Amino acid sequence: MTNSIAGRLRLLRHRLGFARRSDMAAHLGLPSSTYSAYEGDGGPPKVEWLLELARRGVNLNWLLTGEGEMLLTAHDPASMNPTIIPMPTNAGAPTSLRPYPVAEHEPAVDAYLLAAMISRVEREERERGRPLTALEKGEMIARLYAASARLTESELAGHPLSRAAEAPEK
Repeated sequence: MTNSIAGRLRLLRHRLGFARRSDMAAHLGLPSSTYSAYEGDGGPPKVEWLLELARRGVNLNWLLTGEGEMLLTAHDPASMNPTIIPMPTNAGAPTSLRPYPVAEHEPAVDAYLLAAMISRVEREERERGRPLTALEKGEMIARLYAASARLTESELAGHPLSRAAEAPEK
């Protein structure tokens, strides 16, 4: 078993029957250079792309951590039901995140990450040409949050969302 997201992307590509990175990129609607960078350890995939993989049945827990099965199936009840994700507490939040200030006993909320997820939900609504239901929005944000919660601090440090958190306000 490989220990990196890039290595697991290679395994996924081969499992799906694509010998070349460019073929996998075309299948996913990504520029070849973007997919090659993800598979070549050029940084963690963007949250939007992770969501697309989840829609196609890829187990994001497996992709990000190596735990569980590579693909979710229609027979897997966990893949059919909404996911409830416990939020990390301030003590468990990576230092690279900027949590919204809360009382000591309340969970930390990364306002930048949450804003990026809301933006992704809004874009999904525009792409579909209709508003999403509250459940669809909740499931989408839960999947995005689960994916981001499993990234290590060093993986987050190179992620565009982290750079956005570090950018000075205009």
